[in-house]
Amino acid sequence: MMHWTVKVLIAVVGAVVLERLVDVLGRRLAGGRYAWLVTPLHRACRVPAIGVVLFAASYATMPPGPAQWQRELRHLVLALLIGVTGWLIVRACT
Repeated sequence: MMHWTVKVLIAVVGAVVLERLVDVLGRRLAGGRYAWLVTPLHRACRVPAIGVVLFAASYATMPPGPAQWQRELRHLVLALLIGVTGWLIVRACT
């Protein structure tokens, strides 16, 4: 069975790969008919979207754990996930 830190590391690498794929697809869409809409939205939401995927993957792979520091770390990651999600919503709506 893998240690939870290895799972978090795999989740982070997966988040980066997913972001790269979305970036490539976004550039392809931006070159087409809806470039006026997709290009500014892609530029504005790129960094917050990376944060959402990163913190969501990290939170999903962290165990609640019996130790106090594990629960506090998981709680911190959840708070960061909520904050970055709010940032993404604000960037997408403005």
